[in-house]
Amino acid sequence: MKKKPGFKAGLKKVETKDGFVYYYKCKVDGVNLHGSTGESDKEAAEDFLRAVKKQARSKAKGIDAPIGPIMTYEELGNYYFESKEEKSKGYKSRYLHGMKHWLNPIIGKIPIGKLELKDLNKVKSNYMNTPSPHGKPHNEGGLRTILIDLRTTLNFAVEQELIPKLPFKVKGLKVQEKPVQAIVAADANNFIQAVDSISNRIQVRLAIRILLFLGLRISELTGMRWEWFRAGFTEYTPGLTKGKEAKGLPIPLFLAEMMTEYREETRRHWAIAGRPIPDWVFWDTDGTQRSNSFVQSTIKNAAKAIGLEGSWSPHRLRASCATILAEMGVSAHHIQMLLRHKQLKTTLHYVRVEEDQMRNSQARMLTLFQDPKPSSEAKRSVPSKETGDVDSHPAGTGPEDNPDSETE
Repeated sequence: MKKKPGFKAGLKKVETKDGFVYYYKCKVDGVNLHGSTGESDKEAAEDFLRAVKKQARSKAKGIDAPIGPIMTYEELGNYYFESKEEKSKGYKSRYLHGMKHWLNPIIGKIPIGKLELKDLNKVKSNYMNTPSPHGKPHNEGGLRTILIDLRTTLNFAVEQELIPKLPFKVKGLKVQEKPVQAIVAADANNFIQAVDSISNRIQVRLAIRILLFLGLRISELTGMRWEWFRAGFTEYTPGLTKGKEAKGLPIPLFLAEMMTEYREETRRHWAIAGRPIPDWVFWDTDGTQRSNSFVQSTIKNAAKAIGLEGSWSPHRLRASCATILAEMGVSAHHIQMLLRHKQLKTTLHYVRVEEDQMRNSQARMLTLFQDPKPSSEAKRSVPSKETGDVDSHPAGTGPEDNPDSETE
């Protein structure tokens, strides 16, 4: 009697009414595991078995980890979201919106081990062919964001060993970036005067000057703490930055004087209330941290008052800081250090350059030369078509003096 083939390396190929399927059987930490992988491909079945063993080990440690290849994309997205508690609220909101409206309806129920390139193409097609809530077609910038989130989630699955490799390569779309709106040097003074005419609150006036002169992000501004200043307000070190890198920023003298006055006013205010000064530099009436929108309307109205078009936000002042410094001749690398960008190309995206600025730069360069045009003496004479005159050869350089030279 022929012996039936058993399990080899925990797998056995079994014939069913729907065709061949691999079954698994193994023991992990004293627990017997067996069942169907649902896979007819041996490599996929091996991936499944690895995931089953990993889940069993996790359960033995009291960790309820999801199974890899058969986990749906929707389950993976939720797993990734729950594991990334340090992500900002804005990022989470964007991520969940993309999952809910564009990824889950197309690939949400598909096991991540079964995802194919055609599924990615369906996501792209659905997004670009579906009009936005305003009736306008979606742009490639939005799709680029969705694809980045998809790639991030799948890379997370590989890191967690839920799948051995990416099911397909998610290429990011190259979208032409528009130059960031910014205040140029010629408009800077008028903008500050407009701010002061719109608001008489020292908090707002000071905050907008800090954004413009230090180039802080709005979250770094509202997160400012008194303890992060050097004595005399000569330097500020952001404790919470986007890149998690804190570097000291020098503070101009006029800002240091404003900070001193504002600190004294803050002390008097909370002394009357019988409470200690809040840790936050920019505090709300209850002593809590100011929201990121507390200078939004003033910036918007000041820009409108001096005739600046477009949508204006606190982040535009960060770009304005870079633009004005560039106009003043500050090198891109120094601007990069001030804005704390990891890559120089990010800094260059913030710098807005007008035609007049380019002409001024050319004019400065011209001051290095007495006369950049070639002098008449330096010009070589050329053959004249009318007279047939040619340059005479210096002695010892003519064809007759060089027997190896080629002649016509």
